[in-house]
Amino acid sequence: MEVCTQAAAHASRRRSRAALGVAALCAATATMLFSAGAAPAAITTGPVDPASGFPFSYTDDVQRFSVEQCQDDSGFCLETPRPDPAQPISVPDNYTADGEGFWWLAEATVPHAGRGQARFVKESAFANEDIIAGDQVSFSRIRFRFQDLVTGDRYRVTHPYGVDEFVAEANPDGGGLINSTSDVGCITPPCGAFPALAGDPITSFLQWDPSVGADPPAGYIGNPAIPHKVIGSPFLTNFVRLEHIVPQAPPALPLVQLVGETDDFVVQGKLAGPSPPPAPHIGLSATRLDFPARQVGSPSGSRTVQVTNHGTADMHVQLVAPDGVDKADFAVGADACSGQTVAPGASCNVDVSFAPTKAGDLSATLSVPSDSAGSPHGVALSGRGDAPAAAGGAGSAAGGTTTTTVITQLIPVAGRPAASAVAATRARALRVSGLSLARRISVNRARDRGLRVAMNLPSGTQVVRLAVFRARNGRAQGSALARAVRLPSKSGRYAVTLRSRALLRSLRPGRYLVQVTPGRSLDDRGATSTAAFTITR
Repeated sequence: MEVCTQAAAHASRRRSRAALGVAALCAATATMLFSAGAAPAAITTGPVDPASGFPFSYTDDVQRFSVEQCQDDSGFCLETPRPDPAQPISVPDNYTADGEGFWWLAEATVPHAGRGQARFVKESAFANEDIIAGDQVSFSRIRFRFQDLVTGDRYRVTHPYGVDEFVAEANPDGGGLINSTSDVGCITPPCGAFPALAGDPITSFLQWDPSVGADPPAGYIGNPAIPHKVIGSPFLTNFVRLEHIVPQAPPALPLVQLVGETDDFVVQGKLAGPSPPPAPHIGLSATRLDFPARQVGSPSGSRTVQVTNHGTADMHVQLVAPDGVDKADFAVGADACSGQTVAPGASCNVDVSFAPTKAGDLSATLSVPSDSAGSPHGVALSGRGDAPAAAGGAGSAAGGTTTTTVITQLIPVAGRPAASAVAATRARALRVSGLSLARRISVNRARDRGLRVAMNLPSGTQVVRLAVFRARNGRAQGSALARAVRLPSKSGRYAVTLRSRALLRSLRPGRYLVQVTPGRSLDDRGATSTAAFTITR
């Protein structure tokens, strides 16, 4: 299914995601009229890498080369290098702090069209902002961002993967614009083996034209810092052309005028090395099961979790069972997984039910231990136990007795801090660790993706405050360009993407600081940590 919705283009990956299939976004700035059919699919998904949970590579079957994710420190990758470039990509510990990466990217700038961005990518990301195993997604993206157009007029874009027509919509800053992002792929995990989709428009990977100019760096198909002629379009349209379809008085046909055209692209693509050795890779049909409230002692119906081996070697599953403080309130029923060997591509099922033994909000984890990397994997379980109705409550009046319920509320004395506040004051101030973000970010990239800040939250963190400042000599200058407050659900690795319009419009080439302060509550402030970054042209 293809979906077109009015929304901000930069929010395309953050919106509610369609299930394994197609997600297309037509921002309020443009309306897609049609898209030319793509050539037969020629991109093959490689094996899932057990360490990263993403396909290790994608192969262009026509041009006969494969690309892997580009997160090294060679200077030929757009992403911030992974924490340890000497070690393979892994999730969550050795993946770029950007939170999204690329197997391949080609981008052109069309003249006389404002920003003039035409971007084509095969991208890796996570369903939420956190870098969490099990949340991996992969998709192809085609994006156009053109300004200085005539509002209400039609425009035609001819590009390496087809022809699209749009109606330019009003730009708040003046003139008309086209702002379209189309994503096709696995947008909602679990993605399994990331199968190819028939509707994927990216059916080949553009690479530098070897007959023109210098060769690409060894081991790469281009250099994202140097515009270059390319080859690889399935339609032989190795360019981007923007045309204005100017209406004429009947019976004359519309006049087609060239706005701008380019055949120079910056290209990122790292040639894939040997695939990782055969290994199992677990996939779970759900990451959490939320059961409706049940009366204590009244078991629920069962829910089924499917366990699949998306790897390239047999997977040996050990005892599947609830774990955690409230594990006794959840039970495994039919179990075809424990102690079993699951072949590549095969699955087994486990049934789970909720049987509260006490009242309150209850939670546990269905632990699925195996020889897949990152074991044990788990499914979060939750439910609420309700206390049974008081015996004889309805007949107490008949017996001539009454029941009085007294509710006592502790009200702190004015001027005297509550006990909890005293405890918080005496506790050691919280401080985040592992604070990171891309150290150098182009203006376009920042406005495109926002500022992604990752950190480790200490135990007890309930609130995170962030602020962005201009910097001089390593110190914050003036008032904050933006402030944000987040309420994380747990401690550990955490990421925030700052993308308020006010912030993104304030970013200019220069030096900046981001300050992060955790707290145990809205009234508590821990120690402030600072990270510096530079916005480039």
